[in-house]
Amino acid sequence: MVLKEPAKPGAPIRDYAYIKYNNLRLVYRVIREKRLISRINLARETGMSAMSMTRICSLLLSVGLIREGPMSGSKVGRKGQLLELCARASFGYCIAVDVGYTKLAIYDMLFNRVAFREIPVDNRMSFEQIIDAAAELMPELAAEADVPISDIGAVGISSVGSVSNGILKYVAQFNWSDVDAVSYAKQCFSLPVVVENDCKAALIGEQYVHYGIDGPQNIVYITLGRRGVGSAAMVNGELLRGSSNFAGEIGHITVELDGMLCDCGRKGCLQTFLAEQFILARAASIDPRLTSIPKIIDAVSEDDERIAILLLQINRYIGVALNIAACAYNPEVILINDHFLLGSSHSWHKNTETKMPLYIFMPMFEQMHLEPVMLGEDASLYGINCILQDELFAAKLSSLDLEEN
Repeated sequence: MVLKEPAKPGAPIRDYAYIKYNNLRLVYRVIREKRLISRINLARETGMSAMSMTRICSLLLSVGLIREGPMSGSKVGRKGQLLELCARASFGYCIAVDVGYTKLAIYDMLFNRVAFREIPVDNRMSFEQIIDAAAELMPELAAEADVPISDIGAVGISSVGSVSNGILKYVAQFNWSDVDAVSYAKQCFSLPVVVENDCKAALIGEQYVHYGIDGPQNIVYITLGRRGVGSAAMVNGELLRGSSNFAGEIGHITVELDGMLCDCGRKGCLQTFLAEQFILARAASIDPRLTSIPKIIDAVSEDDERIAILLLQINRYIGVALNIAACAYNPEVILINDHFLLGSSHSWHKNTETKMPLYIFMPMFEQMHLEPVMLGEDASLYGINCILQDELFAAKLSSLDLEEN
């Protein structure tokens, strides 16, 4: 019997199949986290009985998601059979859509990236053109990784802009609106497709590499990108989405009423101070030769006072962005991704005691800390893979009857 809707993640009806599915999912995640673990230690880690663990492991073994590995090396008592994931049980094809370059990758079920490619993307391109190019390259990447095409179980797409229920509602970077991304991608790939906003995907990816299956329940991710500034927040362990999945668009908070014109058509948005294209525009007005971030950094090292003032302004608006996130979400941790700035905000991580009180509302500052990201510009690609793993897992369980006792 095919898995019923209530047994899927996020289903509102908490029936037996739903509980069983989530027990399977929990055990599977613990095995992935530990790499090698015995049934008895799984029972201890999850708080389940030995009998329940035997049943759950038998189901995971039956669909090929896990396998029996070596015997435990314990010197005391009876040795136990260790369990491990089958990394090649299924694969996900992940696409991170952005201006400049779109990234493509195939991941196995241990989150290993087995193939990777970047394709140049022009901001005049349509979503359909980008996905067509990604579909054309999938067999090439699969061959490169020695992955049969039939073993790719789903496609994940992260995209800049506002994403709601698989629709790209508004993507200022490409001037897209109301693009049915899921429907078109399903046509191209004939596979299940998941589409998510790039910042929300990146937060999930960063949370996993920082903390694994455990960690803070209240986290904010901020990215300073090439053409925009975005954020995502996890509140009490749940991704904050808002009514249309638009929560986190801090780049369009007005910070200067008569400021520079933003892509969205309004003036003085936060991203007009922190996104790469706007920083370059400001630098070019000072010196037309400053056409890249490295050239701006070099100008500072050459004691160009005008550029030093520009970088000071950038640093201050980073502080504004952090304070917005702190006051809006009250997080334990803020992760900041500024990879394109070549680490120019590292002083934020090194001198938080002196810098943070200047910008962060004191009651918030006293209970949170700031950390650099670990994934850099690959955060949303890795994050959409993390999201896609649940689809691959559910697909492997689809042949089971989870309502059986």
